[in-house]
Amino acid sequence: FKSRLLGISALETSAFKEVSYVSCPEIGIPGACDEDAKSAIAGSDRGSAVQRANAANGAPVAGSGKGNADAFSDLTSRTETVDDIHMIVSGVSPDQLRSVDKMAFERQYAEHISSFYRNGGEGEADDVRNVAVLVAMHDVRMIENGGGDDEEAQEGTSSVRLTYSQTSRYSCSALRGQSSHDIIVRPFHSEALRDAFKSRLLGISALETSAFKEVSYVSCPE
Repeated sequence: FKSRLLGISALETSAFKEVSYVSCPEIGIPGACDEDAKSAIAGSDRGSAVQRANAANGAPVAGSGKGNADAFSDLTSRTETVDDIHMIVSGVSPDQLRSVDKMAFERQYAEHISSFYRNGGEGEADDVRNVAVLVAMHDVRMIENGGGDDEEAQEGTSSVRLTYSQTSRYSCSALRGQSSHDIIVRPFHSEALRDAFKSRLLGISALETSAFKEVSYVSCPE
């Protein structure tokens, strides 16, 4: 598990890049940890560490006056599900994608969208807050490169068309509301953003899956 944390892509977060120890989960009185844990956390300010981690990920920090407090007073909460979304991914074949691989893709996809709208992300100016995304992949099909499916799909490599649904929960300004289509497409609207998502897939720890280690292209969702 420590290796999973150390293997998280720097594009996602660098909060765990120096993790040196994780304990076994305990149920009961806090502090009843083993001797290794006591030495690992000696002298640390765990409350401050949590606040720093939250701040690094754009989450509200107690007493900071930021987070929901700086959002517009007219925010409207929405939950919307869109089915039959398609994305082309090159460098992957259908027989590589097991359930665990699909779950890894779904998690990276959801985190890519959330980070786009997080404080400091490109989507921060879109008047969208508190974005949470749930993705469910329904179908994976091989496509023919150069056959009109997508002109940018990589010639000479296997490409798949992923079909999935996306449930988005978010808050937006009632005066300048975003549609469910915007929430899906905006985080992938430029080549730089699609490359960032591709890097997320390439950066998945081999302990989790190696299915995406040769990804060379991802399309904008349609």
